Amino acid sequence: MSRVEAVESAVSPSGQPDIGTPAVEATGLTKKYSSQVAVGGVSFAIPEGSFLSLLGPSGCGKTTTLRMLAGLERPDSGEIRIAGKVMSSSTSRTFVPPHKRRIGFVHQSYGLWPHMDVYRHLMYPLQQRKVTREERDRRVREVLAMVRLDALAERYPNELSGGQQQRVSLGRALVQDPDVLLLDEPLSNLDAALRGEMGVELRRLQRVSGSTAVYVTHDRLEALSLSDYLIVMSDGLVVEFGRPQDIYELPATEFSAQFVAGAVALPATVIAPDGDGFAVTVGESKLLVSQLRESTRSAAHRGGSMALAIRPDRIRVQKAGPSAQANTVSAAVTGVVYYGSHYDVDVEGHDFGHLMCRVQADQDERFAPGDAVQVVLPREDLVLVEKGKGGAEPEI
Repeated sequence: MSRVEAVESAVSPSGQPDIGTPAVEATGLTKKYSSQVAVGGVSFAIPEGSFLSLLGPSGCGKTTTLRMLAGLERPDSGEIRIAGKVMSSSTSRTFVPPHKRRIGFVHQSYGLWPHMDVYRHLMYPLQQRKVTREERDRRVREVLAMVRLDALAERYPNELSGGQQQRVSLGRALVQDPDVLLLDEPLSNLDAALRGEMGVELRRLQRVSGSTAVYVTHDRLEALSLSDYLIVMSDGLVVEFGRPQDIYELPATEFSAQFVAGAVALPATVIAPDGDGFAVTVGESKLLVSQLRESTRSAAHRGGSMALAIRPDRIRVQKAGPSAQANTVSAAVTGVVYYGSHYDVDVEGHDFGHLMCRVQADQDERFAPGDAVQVVLPREDLVLVEKGKGGAEPEI
């Protein structure tokens, strides 16, 4: 099965992942502050027990979307359903307040009270909900064991490490037995090593608890490693929605290719179909490309301006000389940076301008600024994508 077939077989005719009955469903969510559109018509649905990440740069609307799911922001229009129940609807004028939604919210800051020990932090939300003393104690002990803090139940926040404080915050959300766990960049205050460790722990806790999770992050590696589903956002819009590996391997837009896959993108002009792919020009060079999403095929058949995306590790660099390989262009090395396992080699070409290539450190050839080289862009690794973010701006 090709990459295209693998991606398209996992997507419904509507272009959304085929997920069955949704646990969280948002339809046409919009939110404006004065004349500024924060969220402009966001729609998605995810199944029970899944992990969804909202990924995008700062100010793209991902936290506002999360706060609307929580009931902390009231949408200007659209509808939210959680576990099949309407939480918010501009049509029926329904709005369920946060404390009546079965959600757990984990903020970017831990939000721990210095005068409460770990046990009391987890007990507090159950007290607010008038849960009986026996049931409170049972649930708190159960969640303390789940988040591996049962030996630290009597400690106060200033006696805990950053990772332990984060687990208290997660435990406080999980103890409420939420239908949906909402997480707003909960790992951003941790150092890099602990962030990776806590990401694994967070995913374990989500699976053990069985909660559906919606997670906000601007870190693409977090989103790729944690998620079952991924929404890429920009300027309040959903750019792409699908499985992380599908968007990484076969993006539909230039924005997703760069932001999610770390790909480089070259402006290209489609000139003609070529077998199962297309012939394009980049500057004066003619290249062949095989990979593209079915959703972009009609745009490709119309011809004209699109973009070619390729991940830096898929580009091959070799010393200049005679070559019969297709998709080979001439360039000159402008810079080399060593990263241990690989080199990032910057090249400049007449047709494509600047390009960053990733060369494994164990490769025999070495490059230096000023070297004349040939850059090979394998047909099977090029992806034809829509320029920019694709689609159209909604009218609000």
